[in-house]
Amino acid sequence: MSYAQRLLSRFAAVLLVALMASLALSSWFVLSAFERALIPEIEGKSVTLGHSLINLIGQASAQGMALDQLVGVQEVFLRVQQDNDEIGLLVITDTEHKVLHQLGSPVQGLAEYVAQAGRGDGVAPMRLVSGNYIVTLPIDLEGTRQGYLHIGAKQAFVQGVLKESLLDVLVVLVVAFFVAVEITYFFAERSAVMQFALLMRAVADGGRGNFAYTISAPMQQSLGSLATRVGHVASAVNAAYTAMLGLFGQAWRARRGQGNRKLLEAGKALRALRSRYRFGGGAGDAGAARIALLRAPLFLAFLGADLTRAFLPLYCAQLYTPVPWLSTQFVLGLPIMLFMLIVALSQPLLGGWCERVGRRQALFAGVAIGIVAHIGAALAYSMVDFLLWWSLAGLSWGIVFVAAQGYVLQHATGPARVRGLALFVGVIMISSVCGPSIGGILGEGIGYRETLFLAGVLGCCSAWMIWLRLPAERGMSASHKPTRIADVARLLRNRQFLVFLLSGAMPAKIILIGFCFYLVPLYMPDIGSNSAMAGRLIMLYAIVMVIGVPLTSRWSAEPSQRRLFVSGGLIISAFAGLFPLLVPGIYGVVGLVLLLGIGQAMSIAPQTAMVEPLCKKEILLLGEGTVVGVYRLIERIGNVIGPLVAAVLLQAFGFGLTFALIGLFVGLCGVIFFVSSPATEAGARGKALE
Repeated sequence: MSYAQRLLSRFAAVLLVALMASLALSSWFVLSAFERALIPEIEGKSVTLGHSLINLIGQASAQGMALDQLVGVQEVFLRVQQDNDEIGLLVITDTEHKVLHQLGSPVQGLAEYVAQAGRGDGVAPMRLVSGNYIVTLPIDLEGTRQGYLHIGAKQAFVQGVLKESLLDVLVVLVVAFFVAVEITYFFAERSAVMQFALLMRAVADGGRGNFAYTISAPMQQSLGSLATRVGHVASAVNAAYTAMLGLFGQAWRARRGQGNRKLLEAGKALRALRSRYRFGGGAGDAGAARIALLRAPLFLAFLGADLTRAFLPLYCAQLYTPVPWLSTQFVLGLPIMLFMLIVALSQPLLGGWCERVGRRQALFAGVAIGIVAHIGAALAYSMVDFLLWWSLAGLSWGIVFVAAQGYVLQHATGPARVRGLALFVGVIMISSVCGPSIGGILGEGIGYRETLFLAGVLGCCSAWMIWLRLPAERGMSASHKPTRIADVARLLRNRQFLVFLLSGAMPAKIILIGFCFYLVPLYMPDIGSNSAMAGRLIMLYAIVMVIGVPLTSRWSAEPSQRRLFVSGGLIISAFAGLFPLLVPGIYGVVGLVLLLGIGQAMSIAPQTAMVEPLCKKEILLLGEGTVVGVYRLIERIGNVIGPLVAAVLLQAFGFGLTFALIGLFVGLCGVIFFVSSPATEAGARGKALE
């Protein structure tokens, strides 16, 4: 890393730290202001509610009823409490502070407060008394003081609101950090500072004997003649090397491959020169620059799709109308199943089409379909048309995924391909951190339909950036061979591979989609929470994955360790299913998400690495792309089965047992995988010997 690059990295780090510090400070001020304003807001609502109740009392008094003779007071109090979650206490006292009517448990210290509050002529200010914020209003009927109405807001409710606000602030801070990183990347791509750092890297490469770099057009525009001169150096060296190769080839062909001593020495010198220095046209740098342009639009496209993860089943519940021959749970899970099925089929079916029309055009088409799908879903008035729009959303996600992956593979070679794929996976993971969490907050705050509209707006921004920023390209004849049914059947005849799929790959996806994207959002209202909390929990899972996957990828690098990591990950995921049954409430779901994230992080990377040794013979016959495509297809069938299994069990057993039964099934699969893995490894060694 050159001095300029180190300086730029430090500058970016300082910029992000300063940004996060300012966000944290402003969040603290906002939270403090919210806390100061919350009590007066609740007091004002209690006073308004109290005046409405006093008006009802006045109507009863007009019929000649005294305060102590009022009937139906408890029913009215209960209705008020049901409509206002914060109300915990309602008391009517006479002028002597004797309690005439009361809703709520007896409150220690209430008599002393009533005695003090009753002395004033107006509304007594709100005070905290034994866990209730109480405000007192005088009951004046026909110009005479008849008594007092005391309304208590639960302290636990106020603390819950403050806790929710604190969690929202923390979520916004996490999301702001990742978004700030993306914004920094976006604006740094064409900045003069970034171009200067890239130029210094090119100079450093030239100093080490690496002349396979190019000076890009943005670099020339930003740095002018300095960049042009550095580019001329590489061009001159590469041209001289190419000329030497041409002269040597002419001399060798002139002697018909019978070189004399000097010609052989010249060939030896050229080989030594090539081993010491690197020459080339810098296609890798140009490809890396093109891949960098993909980052921002791809992030926006996936972010829009991920906004709905936290509330999709709850939104479907609003659209649901009973169907005699289908259970409610099945219908609520149907959009997720359909979405995942279309995504599963997209990779083997859409790869060739994306090559023929061009990856840029395919990306634009996929994002455009997503815009229509999200806006249509926001306007849906029944489950039928919502399923149609959500099918388009699945098609959009599949096209964007396949086209973006193909774009990276097309423009990156060698080490640049690994970096490009890391960028591709990183964007998906960052989107999975930001999308569900902020989507849950928005869905709870502005509404589910409005959040779907926002997803469409993000899609519009992504399409605009794809059209303007990505370079135009022409389609080409498809090198991607569509997966045939015969190929799938041949692979499934490999017993070790089949056991691997059924006991390892599919159960991991069944529990992931069944828990995170179906059961958890539905479970939140059942424990008194909301979609915002579901979004935070899905974000927590994504953060565990972002941290855990790189670590487990390194720890499970040895083939002998892979079965332990895969089976261990499945068993840990199985224990996650026991948490809601053993620890009811939100803490049980937090434990579930944490263990599920750890289990998934342990099993994902080793599973992918196990495909090649299990299918050596099939890879030789069908190609690695076909084998991996079939593996991904069958693995993603687990995404479809997960909500279906969860819906059937939920209807029969309820949430606690459903979590536990799915966990028990996945744990059993983990044991089967561990027991069958030695035979699988033996089969893989046998195939290698063939």
